Order: sequence, then C-alpha cells, then structure tokens
Amino acid sequence: MMSIVAQTFLSRSRLLVKLRRTDAIQAVCAGEARGAIVEGRVLDSLLLSRPPGCETARFNISALTGATTPPGIIAVPERKAVANELRSGLPELVADAYLARKLDEWSPFSAEGARSVWAQQEANARSKIYRPVLALIALLPLVLGWLAWPSKADH
Repeated sequence: MMSIVAQTFLSRSRLLVKLRRTDAIQAVCAGEARGAIVEGRVLDSLLLSRPPGCETARFNISALTGATTPPGIIAVPERKAVANELRSGLPELVADAYLARKLDEWSPFSAEGARSVWAQQEANARSKIYRPVLALIALLPLVLGWLAWPSKADH
C-alpha cells in the first residue's frame, strides 16, 4: 500500500522498499534513506517508542495531503453479512465525525496531536522565511542612514 502511495505522490523519488515499517524508519535514522512513508497509526507508535538507532532522532513530519487509505472491514466468510452491514454504515460515521472522535479516544497520539505537530512544522518553515526578511527590514534603515551620511557631511 505504501508503494502505491509513494508512486502516486512521490513519483520522482527513488524508492527503497523495506518489508517492515520499523526497517523503513531505521533506514532514515541510519542515513540510508532520506524519508519514509508511514501511516498515521505507525507514526503514533514511532513517536512513543523509538526503534533501535532512532532513540535521539529528530523527525520532520509532513502530511501527504490527499494520501489516504479508505477504512476497511475484514471478516471471515461466515460473517460476510455483518461486515457488509458495518461497511454500509461507514459513510454516515465519517460524515458526522463520529469515527474521528472514536479514533482519537483510542489513539495514543490523537488526530489533534498530529495536527499540532504539523502546525509546528509549518510554523518552523515560515520562520525560516520570516527571519531573513525581518533582518533585511532591520538593516534597511542602517543602510539608508549610511548612504545619507556622506551627503549630509558635505553640506
């Protein structure tokens, strides 16, 4: 599933396929890979319990907008009717945000927490732009004063 997401959203990247999610994360920590695609629930687990070699790693977390997997229901053949009934109710649960609220109750790192991490990442990116701009704005009066000083001294 992650290969499909990678090919769809990161088609110009060179893919390194790892069979286990922890192997993908460890490849990032070891410098073997520049990034890894993981599902939100794996990210939850990763942030709470780091795999060996990643204990002190600082991750830059970015959401792939539009990269979602639809919820699924798995059942043994004898329970096909129950699975179909559950499946038919999913759109209603998603529409009224009931499903998201329930997932937040059970997730060790809630959707609100994930939004907070993403917001922090966006703020950091904006900060990288704003700092040089503010420095230029602060320097502008000094440069203008320096340019004006010789002409004032001549009069």
